[in-house]
Amino acid sequence: MEKAGKNQRKNNEKRNLYMSKQSNQNYPRKVFSTSLAVLCALFVAICSILYILYKSWSAKLDFEKWKDYDECGI
Repeated sequence: MEKAGKNQRKNNEKRNLYMSKQSNQNYPRKVFSTSLAVLCALFVAICSILYILYKSWSAKLDFEKWKDYDECGI
């Protein structure tokens, strides 16, 4: 019985060592994928804000261009 317990402990230690090595190898991938997702979200947010600003700016220019013709009846 004691021999089986020792073997079990050795197997657990080997498994834990293997799992820790494996998780350390995947750590850079997790950081890269997480940072890539955050960068994409920031890019979309910035593009959305710029689009809204562009549309409001162009609407203002269009309004100023045509405000002289409001009184003409066209």
